[in-house]
Amino acid sequence: MMHATVLFCGVMFAPDAEVVRVVNVVPEDLKPLASLPRLRELRIDWTNPHESPRGLPFDLGPLAHLDHLEVIALAKMPVRDLTPLHGLVRLRELNVGGTQVRDLSPLTGLRELQVLALSWTRVHDLGPLRSAERLTKLNITQTQVEDLSPLAGLGALEELQMADTRVRDLGPLHHLRHLKRLDITNTPVAASAVAALRAANPGLEIVGAPSGKTRHKQ
Repeated sequence: MMHATVLFCGVMFAPDAEVVRVVNVVPEDLKPLASLPRLRELRIDWTNPHESPRGLPFDLGPLAHLDHLEVIALAKMPVRDLTPLHGLVRLRELNVGGTQVRDLSPLTGLRELQVLALSWTRVHDLGPLRSAERLTKLNITQTQVEDLSPLAGLGALEELQMADTRVRDLGPLHHLRHLKRLDITNTPVAASAVAALRAANPGLEIVGAPSGKTRHKQ
C-alpha cells in the first residue's frame, strides 16, 4: 500500500494524486513524480510577467512510466528532449510552448493527442504529427515551420495558429473540412493562397490576412 506523501516543488502530494499543478516554480528535477503512478495531469505553470523561469534543462525521464498521463503543460520550462514521452499513449494535451524543444519525433504514434502547443520553440518539422489523427488544436506560432504537408490528413483539426512562421503554401489545408480558425499573421502567405483556401473552405475564419489578401479585383 502507498502511504508516504510526495514532496514536489515545496508541495506535498498524496501518493495516489491524479493532478499536480505548481505555479511560478522551476523544479530541479521531476524525479518525485515517478512516485505518483496514478498521475493524469501535470501542469507546471509560469504566470509571472516580470521574470522568466531560470534553471538547467530538466529530464522528462521520470514521466516515462506514468502511463495514465493525459495532460502535460510545461510552457516556458527548461525542456529540450521529449523522448521520454514516446510511450505515453493516453496523452491528449501537451504544451511545450516557449521551451527549447526542436524534435517532435517522440510524438510519433501518440494517436490520442488532441491539443498541442509548440509556439516559440525551435520546431521546424511537423512530420511526426502525421499519425495524430485526433488533433483538434495546434499552435506553431513563432516556430521555424515552413511545410504544412504533414497536416493534410488530420481531418479533425479545427484550429491552427501559425503566426510568424515561414509558411507560404496553404494547399495542405484545403481538405480539412473541420478547420474553423486559422491565424496567418505575419506570414509570407500570398493573396492567391488565401483566396484558394477560402474557396475550398468558405466558412473558415482567417485571422491576420491583410485586406489586400482577400479583396477581389474589381
